[in-house]
Amino acid sequence: MEDTFKRWHISIVSAINLRRTQDMAAANFFTELSGITHEDGVMNQTQAVSQIWEKITGGWHLVHEHSTVHNGAL
Repeated sequence: MEDTFKRWHISIVSAINLRRTQDMAAANFFTELSGITHEDGVMNQTQAVSQIWEKITGGWHLVHEHSTVHNGAL
């Protein structure tokens, strides 16, 4: 992120859809990324995010994350 932005902020902007078993979980949600580039340009984008979590030795660990720029309505 620091290669592109001198300042940036990301927020979750939707409900978090969570499905889980005893030792695995999947989460899907949308984020909004806003930033100021090193050339003083403004960039905003909505991202669709998917995460896979695994319970390892009693604690939840993020084992996979994927995000895609989303151009549709939320």
